[in-house]
Amino acid sequence: YLQRAGVETPTPIYLQAQRWGSAMPAPASVAGRDARGFAQSVCVEVCGVEYARSLPPLVYERPKTEAPDFVADDESQLFYAGDFCSQRSPGFESAALSALDAAQHMLRVLIA
Repeated sequence: YLQRAGVETPTPIYLQAQRWGSAMPAPASVAGRDARGFAQSVCVEVCGVEYARSLPPLVYERPKTEAPDFVADDESQLFYAGDFCSQRSPGFESAALSALDAAQHMLRVLIA
């Protein structure tokens, strides 16, 4: 992002990533599922894992506040994003949207 914008970036000192495992497996014994969590009408099998065919909305409208969905110290150029500091419902969508908001903020700070 920053390199494409022509901003020189320092070499990262620390980098961490989180894998979401098998995403949203269908829980056992809900909506007629058997002990393995499977029911033909509500689940689909993918690579040997049963998943719910449909889910409720995972991302809700952003709360009507001015607070950002990330933590930033512009002077030190430290930026922290993720669902744990987002005002949205926890999950991978709020983590991604927090990262997007942080990236846009970083561009504004570093290009200025």
